[in-house]
Amino acid sequence: MTRVLLVEPGPDFSVADVSNGWKAGLEANGCDVKVFPMGHWVAWMSAASQAIDDPDTTDHQAAQLVQPMLRGAALDWWPDLVVVVSGFYVSGETLNILRARRMPVAVIFTESPYEDDDQAHLAAFADLAIVNDPTNLDLFRQHNPNTHWMPHAWDPRVHRRQVVGKDYRSDVCFVGSGFPSRIETLEAVDWRGIDFALAGHWFGLTEDSPLRQYLAHPIDCCCPNDEAAKLYSGTKLGLNIYRREAQRPELSQGWAMGPREVELAAIGVPFITEPRGENRERFPYLPTFDDPVDLSEKLRWWLGHDIERQALARRLQAAVAEQTFDEHARRLLAAVL
Repeated sequence: MTRVLLVEPGPDFSVADVSNGWKAGLEANGCDVKVFPMGHWVAWMSAASQAIDDPDTTDHQAAQLVQPMLRGAALDWWPDLVVVVSGFYVSGETLNILRARRMPVAVIFTESPYEDDDQAHLAAFADLAIVNDPTNLDLFRQHNPNTHWMPHAWDPRVHRRQVVGKDYRSDVCFVGSGFPSRIETLEAVDWRGIDFALAGHWFGLTEDSPLRQYLAHPIDCCCPNDEAAKLYSGTKLGLNIYRREAQRPELSQGWAMGPREVELAAIGVPFITEPRGENRERFPYLPTFDDPVDLSEKLRWWLGHDIERQALARRLQAAVAEQTFDEHARRLLAAVL
């Protein structure tokens, strides 16, 4: 049995869903997976440092103190493979030490293209690098020729159609993080007469934001993936909006679909999206919108056409049927072991 040490990304929302999917996929391929809970130890070390030594300790500084713990966990477990998701808090030095001990390392970069300026250099310390968007694939390959694009995936254990109660039902549902660009778009949509469910990570909403009334959970909570699947199961129409925040404007112009698009399609939820290269190539029949006014009109059209929504849902579901974490994990194992 292949022993895998999975290094979690740190944040307990969004990218944590990707990490959980990879864990399930590796286990489905017969791996014995041990998780290093990076977020837990960074928070613990940050709190300890602030209390004892430096009240201004940042998470990234705390992460440097966690590196020996990660190396120790790897040496205790001595895995056949180390899989790092995102790599927010993992140093190149740590990866070099693990590889010197003959532990192959695969890093799954989840923040392309938005964070490519910061994350591309870490590819040099991996035996295999995987990016979620191919926009800057050449940049990563300058650091590591064994870098490949792999699209987002869905987990058949989580992303399935469920029978849900009225608390999960809506006309339109959006699950995601509350980046300013998304808030600006959603606040400009005409939601009159539409039962809108907003979920995800929305701590940044102002007190007077009209979006607060649509939150499907308390504002100080995040929406875990199993809850997102229930919200998707209970909605008539999904929605996808890309973030535009990046260190440089050109880094916000991605090509690949986001994970929520794949999850919506897998569950069989028709949705409206902003156009991007991959969704135009994979789903040329998928409705897109240009601005909040256009979105307001198209939401109402699709909500009024049940037969068309059902047909769209079937086409989407069939298009991603094989795009699972199980299959992605099989490909990763074949490439690195």
